Amino acid sequence: MESDHGRTDAELMTILDERSTWTVNGRQGRIHFLAMTLRAAIVRAAAFDPARPVVLELCRQPSDNLIVSAPQLHRLMKMVSEPVEDEITVGDQVTG
Repeated sequence: MESDHGRTDAELMTILDERSTWTVNGRQGRIHFLAMTLRAAIVRAAAFDPARPVVLELCRQPSDNLIVSAPQLHRLMKMVSEPVEDEITVGDQVTG
């Protein structure tokens, strides 16, 4: 499905891990969280209490008119499972 701003769910899935600043926004434009990837923003939005929906949209910054609305965000949450952490493997140890 396409968002109001012209990006389909599939197009957004292709940029999940591109480095860019995303804001997780609530009512009256309140910024709840800053994330460095779309995936991290989606995971963070999913962590808010689902009984009290405070997340209305995700926005890529600086304002480039790429906005993920609440209905599209809920679809993307179903497609994105666990966050991909930046990891460094050293021998048999993984640090993050």
